[in-house]
Amino acid sequence: MRSCFIILILVVPALCSAEEKCSEKERVELLQVIDAAVKATRFLKPDDADLILLEAASYEACFRKYDQAKKLAGQIQDKEDRSYACYSIAISFARQGDPAQAISLAASTTRKSEVLEHIAICQAKQGNFAGALKTIDRIQDDLILRNNGVTKAGWIKGFALLEVAILQAKAGKQAASLKLIDQAKILLKNYHDYVSVIGKLAEAYAYAGNLEEGSRWFKLLKENHKDSLPFMLTDVALGYATAKKYEMAFQLVKQHPDSSELGKTIHSVGMLLLSRGDIERALELHSIPDEKWWQDDLLFELVKWSIKQQQPEKALKYAGQFDPDSTRLRVQSLLKIAELHQTLNQPLEAEKLSQQAHELIEAARNDHKLFAELQTDWAADQLRHKNVKAAQGSLQAALKAARQINYTKSFSGDFYHPLQDIFRGQVQAGDIPGAKETLSFALEVLPQMKKAHGGFPVYISNLKPDIVACYVEIGDLKSALKITNAEKYNDSCFSKIGETLGRKGDFTTALEWCQQSVPDAMKANVLISIARGAINAGKCDCDDPFQRIWDHAPWAI
Repeated sequence: MRSCFIILILVVPALCSAEEKCSEKERVELLQVIDAAVKATRFLKPDDADLILLEAASYEACFRKYDQAKKLAGQIQDKEDRSYACYSIAISFARQGDPAQAISLAASTTRKSEVLEHIAICQAKQGNFAGALKTIDRIQDDLILRNNGVTKAGWIKGFALLEVAILQAKAGKQAASLKLIDQAKILLKNYHDYVSVIGKLAEAYAYAGNLEEGSRWFKLLKENHKDSLPFMLTDVALGYATAKKYEMAFQLVKQHPDSSELGKTIHSVGMLLLSRGDIERALELHSIPDEKWWQDDLLFELVKWSIKQQQPEKALKYAGQFDPDSTRLRVQSLLKIAELHQTLNQPLEAEKLSQQAHELIEAARNDHKLFAELQTDWAADQLRHKNVKAAQGSLQAALKAARQINYTKSFSGDFYHPLQDIFRGQVQAGDIPGAKETLSFALEVLPQMKKAHGGFPVYISNLKPDIVACYVEIGDLKSALKITNAEKYNDSCFSKIGETLGRKGDFTTALEWCQQSVPDAMKANVLISIARGAINAGKCDCDDPFQRIWDHAPWAI
């Protein structure tokens, strides 16, 4: 697909929660913004207009405006983009409980079998396993890729069965799950040496709790595809843990070949155990890695879990086990436990832990980045206790420390994050002048960071629109526009302004600004960014229409 990759770069929001529904007024205003974006496509080349129409059609479908969504899809000139618009609309039908309409629309796409697979997965997630299997039976056509490659229908059907089988196993239907896995294995018989097939079969058998078959496929993965093993091991281990085959799950964790992925595996399995209240096994899992570094993430979750259970002694015990270099986690833990003591009407214990946290912060003064981060944590705690003036002072101390960071150091982009945290804290504390001071300093250090990256401008150019968005966030549109207009290539800055206004729900200001200040050639992109910002902020019951395609179509790129 010509535009899919471009869109996926442009649209990277998290999914909005279906519970966070917008009011009827917000919905009407948002649809007006989308309509304005569509009208503004008259200023664009056909290829660029197709991108806007695709996104607009997807949002209209999210709002159940199916006739308008189909109309917009029909206006898309590029065949493949038009197909993806129909794809997205079909998924909206499926997600909203109308698989018949979704299946009907799948025939309008160039990727019918892939769409049917996605519809089946939606049905399975809704608990309609019988319907999902009927939809999978409709997968008959090979998928012709843009490079003239072919994905066989059997491959798509096999993977669809495995996805549904995993969902069945999660729902406690392990016997039915095993039957589907066996069917999928037959369909995929010509691909049993493919790493993706081996890994998926190992994962599916793990969820179904079949140790013998799961072990056999995992052994093949380990022997023939060592490079891919670290990236697949988490899913397999989580499958065994879900099926309560804990010994096998822990055995896989112990065998983990890549320390960089080990933390992810421990966290995923650990969170499952904590969700079940199985502290004993969570602690057993925590003890597996030799390096304390990989234990700390799960240890912090144990601290939070103990606090939730109102067990400050246990929380403090876990907080004392962090790696010596994990100062920030220790400080955050102490402050959270102190807050629990306050809730339990134990002010002396709370004061004692707060003092310990403060001493750790003071001891970090020579590490400017860490000290700045710790001061933002301290300020957040002060704000929780309504001590606004003290929080503002802590954030000023954080900014003072941030000014001493060496931003010319290689990979100094890592040092940019304290400034973001400081800014957020200042906004929350109502210190708008301080927030502007932080943003002004952030602009100052950009050239230093560019120098540190060997003059390579891409990373730095991605930061400036973020600063522009921050100015909009605090209501300083004038400064945001000043920075934007000074940029030679300012498309992303304009879009960021629109997205931020949309996130704030200020559609009137957004539309007026767009009409008055945005060049005609940019209006459509900015207007759709306003809609995207509102949707990202949960101002409607829509989601990211492109990510849902991407997640289930790894061969689409």
